[in-house]
Amino acid sequence: MSLSLIHSRKKESFQSKTVWVLGLGVSGRAIARYLVREGARVHVSDSKTEVDQEGLKGVTFHLGDDLKELPVAVDALVLSPGIPQTHPLVQDARSKNTRVTSEAEIAFALMEEPVIAITGTSGKTTTTTLIGEMLKKSGFDVFVGGNIGRPLIEHVMSGVKADFVVAELSSYQLELIESLSPRVAVWTTIDQDHMDRYKSMENYIEAKKKLLKLCSKSATLVINRDNRLLKSFAREGNPVLWFTQFEGMLESGAFYEKALKQFTLVANDDVTVYSVEQMKMLGEHNIFNLMAAACACVTVGCKQEAVQSVIDTYPGLPHRIEMVRELGGIRYINDSKATNTVAVKQSLSQFEDGKVLWLAGGRDKGIVYSVIGDLVRQKCKSIYFFGESREKLATIFKPYSKKITVVETMAEALKAAQTEAKAGDVVLLSPACSSFDQFKSFEDRGDQFKAMVVKLK
Repeated sequence: MSLSLIHSRKKESFQSKTVWVLGLGVSGRAIARYLVREGARVHVSDSKTEVDQEGLKGVTFHLGDDLKELPVAVDALVLSPGIPQTHPLVQDARSKNTRVTSEAEIAFALMEEPVIAITGTSGKTTTTTLIGEMLKKSGFDVFVGGNIGRPLIEHVMSGVKADFVVAELSSYQLELIESLSPRVAVWTTIDQDHMDRYKSMENYIEAKKKLLKLCSKSATLVINRDNRLLKSFAREGNPVLWFTQFEGMLESGAFYEKALKQFTLVANDDVTVYSVEQMKMLGEHNIFNLMAAACACVTVGCKQEAVQSVIDTYPGLPHRIEMVRELGGIRYINDSKATNTVAVKQSLSQFEDGKVLWLAGGRDKGIVYSVIGDLVRQKCKSIYFFGESREKLATIFKPYSKKITVVETMAEALKAAQTEAKAGDVVLLSPACSSFDQFKSFEDRGDQFKAMVVKLK
């Protein structure tokens, strides 16, 4: 079947149009390839002076340029998620009434499949993956992508029809999406994050609420009832499935019974009990992710046995409280994905008081770090700060720890922690910051940490 027959909704022609792609990350590369294939004249700018140009034949590159204005007339500017709308080229495009769009928006405008959309401050990647796994176990053909690493436009380019598209969406991506109308929308949490990009917490909340504005009245909303900022997201007229660990039986949704190691899900006039006794993922917070995923999947016809199978067997994603190795009775844990205090709190909470040697630091995101101060005092034996934010973090956490070591690199932090750690301790990389000061990504940071740990003697 041809691509045009599969993806025909709102088909937009880029033939002979001039399009500027701002930012050559994973999303930027993918949309540049698509635009070239569609016959567009494609310009790409990136702050890097050298980029991998493989697969981008026909693209005009503007590398290392500190451009304030678009040097050519363009029909559209495609903004990569990590670049704020305050960027001079975006401002220039808007001043000329040039369309500003994104890879995700272009992809959604071309899709026919029902979409399950997931957002949140933490837990969204795990929840997205769990939904994909549960749907696959039920026999559905699924594309899982978005902020999770596979650009949505790749699904469009493949020409393959899916039963569902499962899309993780960051607040950055939601800013420019207009064409999405999800079958199911999921919010995992909302807590302080990305204050280096948003002027206030209210602006960040509004970015997450954009997903609600995209929902029609027929969309099912899956919402964390225990998150105070999300309670107001329930909207009259939309079916809502809540998930909670603090309340009992719900009229619709899932509730966790810790003593029984199970959660009960009420949906579609059915009451189903799922055991979490055999779950492989570390961390009680992952039970929230399982409940959110189960709510979303049951809504669209997932089988009970498929949901339970994923609960029992899914090991968790890399870089999320990931056990690397145990050496001399010391456990080394990679939690590189923890780029905010909510994620660090979830990680620290898993371990015995006074046994954690905490490695943290990176690029500051402008968040309030002291909210985890008391937990740090309770859990951490020693702290090792590295990266751009090391001095700031040392000052903030000085009241909460008597043993803080400040070093430049993660390698130095790991070496110092290994020297001090004793049997029964946990060396935990849980940075609370973004990775972009010394690493390409949180995955790169986590992979380097794991490689270092494997070499320890």
